[in-house]
Amino acid sequence: PLKPARDISLLDPACGTMHFGLVAFDLYVEMYREELHHAGEPGWPAESSVPEDDAIPGAIIANNLHGIDIDLRAVQLAALALYLKAKTLNPRAAIQNSNLACADVSLINGARLDDFLKEMAFNRPVYGRVIRALWGRMKDSGKVGSLLRLEADILEIVAAEREAARRERRRLIGFRDDAHFADVPEAEQGFWDLLDAQIVQAFDEFARRRAEQGDDAGFFAGEAIKGLKVLDLMVNRYDVVVTNPPYLDSRDYNPGLKRFVEAAYPDNKRNLYSAFLERGLEVL
Repeated sequence: PLKPARDISLLDPACGTMHFGLVAFDLYVEMYREELHHAGEPGWPAESSVPEDDAIPGAIIANNLHGIDIDLRAVQLAALALYLKAKTLNPRAAIQNSNLACADVSLINGARLDDFLKEMAFNRPVYGRVIRALWGRMKDSGKVGSLLRLEADILEIVAAEREAARRERRRLIGFRDDAHFADVPEAEQGFWDLLDAQIVQAFDEFARRRAEQGDDAGFFAGEAIKGLKVLDLMVNRYDVVVTNPPYLDSRDYNPGLKRFVEAAYPDNKRNLYSAFLERGLEVL
């Protein structure tokens, strides 16, 4: 059976103002319409992804198109471009959000991180430790954007916490009332298998709450708070990855970029576009 149109995901990991997304938008429109026409027939989804043609523009922005860039203004312009594209197709289209994010988390300062930890009211200290460690890994996101492998970073941090808990548990046999030991009880080992997903969900939930409270609210200005959403976009996998990657020869790298690319992409370090091709295949 064909995959439902709403589930066919596309990412531009260096989206700029989302030119490729605008072309993909037109293709998605035809896919949704074809599905509307054939739903229920042999080989097609039993139900269409949208109830009617007018719902297609909002569904594409909500479900299909994803973009990351290090430039906040570019991301805001991309959101505007998609908004106008959707409204051109259906002026009454309900456009509430987009799956675009600015990778520069320096826009979200330490005070906001403290607000995040306080507002989410995590019931175990391990959440705060993992989030602060992950935040440290994201400090270069404004320079290298989607080249960061945050999905690997969060798994590594969680694994380190899990091992620390195991060592603590072994050391404290017979002293089970210790606060550190009680952080993650032995009976809850499934906790570790879900921790990475819970961290991503917490970032996404915080961004949603702040937007609802008026902090960076609005379809375009809200892209700033959604720097938090970049984690969610980076840990996912996509059916289609398209981009016009940045081109920069290694001799023109600044020292920080040079260290990062040589360490993270040793086989594709000679030009930045090559590193982006490797990264694109990883998230495909």
